Amino acid sequence: MGMFSKLRMSLRAKMLLVVIIPTLVLLVVLGFLATKQINRMLQGKAQVVATSFSSGIMSEVRSALDNDLSYARKLSLELSKIQLKSAENLSAPFANVLKAELSGQPRYSALWVFLEEESQSDAQPMLIRSAYSVAINRSSGEFIEGSRLLGTDQYLQAYLRTISNNQESIIDPHLQVYDDANKNYIVSVCSPIKIGTIRGFVAVDVPVAHFQEAIEREMPYHNTMAQMLSASGVVIAHSNPLLVGETLYQLKPELEVIYNLSDKLMKGLPYAFRWSE
Repeated sequence: MGMFSKLRMSLRAKMLLVVIIPTLVLLVVLGFLATKQINRMLQGKAQVVATSFSSGIMSEVRSALDNDLSYARKLSLELSKIQLKSAENLSAPFANVLKAELSGQPRYSALWVFLEEESQSDAQPMLIRSAYSVAINRSSGEFIEGSRLLGTDQYLQAYLRTISNNQESIIDPHLQVYDDANKNYIVSVCSPIKIGTIRGFVAVDVPVAHFQEAIEREMPYHNTMAQMLSASGVVIAHSNPLLVGETLYQLKPELEVIYNLSDKLMKGLPYAFRWSE
């Protein structure tokens, strides 16, 4: 009797193992597939939310930059009416106009004009270039006048293309030092100007802090990162403000290798990809 009972329990245990183990395996597999499906759905939703978020920000920034270009165009038209004998000594003819304009434009850190002309002497023709800027300390209202520096050769060439192409342009963010106490990363919005035989451009400097506000105002998810890039990959705004002015290819060269982002940025193509660290 005892042996029969033991045999019956052994058969029952085996049957339980035969049923339970496959059931457990099935539940684990189903749980894994369900988790994977949920993760896929969450990732898809996150991508939709991120795309919507970036589209909203870009629409806002595009509208603001359109207004900046309109203002630069209007200022260029106004300054082109000023009688000017040469491209040198620009402070006298432009100072009062630029100061008055800048006082009423809290968005901008500086307004400036860059002009060039060929000398009319009998000797070797020479290109005369000069720039005049008016910056403002917003906390004190004090004006800072000076000969605006165009920065490194990279930015100098970008500025000069505004003249050679005779078209409006937006210059990538770069550090502009007005004086020891006023240093800003700015985006310059430029519009060409022509006064007689003298040509050049008028520019407004927009602090990147305005773009940073748009990035920081609302984040779709906690502990996420957002950044705004120019067409050449320069960081205009970032969840980490210390990275402004860097290039995406320096920060994440692997993204360029995997996704060829530079081509998509230059063409202005909408593009979504997944990346985690």
